[in-house]
Amino acid sequence: MSKLKVISVEDLMAALEEKKYIIIPKDHLIRTQIKLLPFKQYRATVLNKTTITLEEISAARLWGDLNQSQVHEQMSERVKKPLRYQFYGEYHIPRRTVRRVALELGVAEA
Repeated sequence: MSKLKVISVEDLMAALEEKKYIIIPKDHLIRTQIKLLPFKQYRATVLNKTTITLEEISAARLWGDLNQSQVHEQMSERVKKPLRYQFYGEYHIPRRTVRRVALELGVAEA
């Protein structure tokens, strides 16, 4: 069994900087990779999630061709209690509610 090598934080940061690596939360990486999928596959992936962010609703065009601020307006008018995660400070809406609002807006594809 090999021994663990202990290095200082400064050495770690220097090594990361040298290789141009950054440290990000795993969730952020997953959300970034999902956006690179083809549109239909991205939309299907978003609709499989239990909660959906406003950014994802806009990008997947679940409520029609709305930008993120328009999606926020529709949310504040039609959604009574969106979830809000504190780490990113963004709203998460249950999938069932997203589909209900899509039907109200006349977007039957969601």
